Amino acid sequence: MSFQVYLQIFHGGMPAGISLPSIRAAFPGLLLELEEDYWQLNYAPEESSDLFLQFLPGNEEQVHTISFDRLAKDMRLWNGIFRLLENDGAIFHFPGMEAPLARAEVSSDLGKPVIVLGAMEIVRLVGAT
Repeated sequence: MSFQVYLQIFHGGMPAGISLPSIRAAFPGLLLELEEDYWQLNYAPEESSDLFLQFLPGNEEQVHTISFDRLAKDMRLWNGIFRLLENDGAIFHFPGMEAPLARAEVSSDLGKPVIVLGAMEIVRLVGAT
């Protein structure tokens, strides 16, 4: 897929963060940390996705936004995104999407989220297959 998708964290409508260990735990054995804010998910020798991290201002331990680029069909990507949505205040969205996706109600500027129950539902809504 050639567009980017985003996972962001909000608390009370304000930007919040997710810890670096939580991100690592969502993608066990797949991450290569190339730079502080640029990571790569490697599924196979010729299949990978890029992650760009945006930290909370003044806090390099908490990530507010993860941008995923070069989306793979590999379900480990989508399972990891679904796992990240377990974090309080997490939403998933991409350009042109009518409403963000979440696992629970979240207050953000992007509107009321669509509640998803599994990784396959994210894949279906994104059209990644």
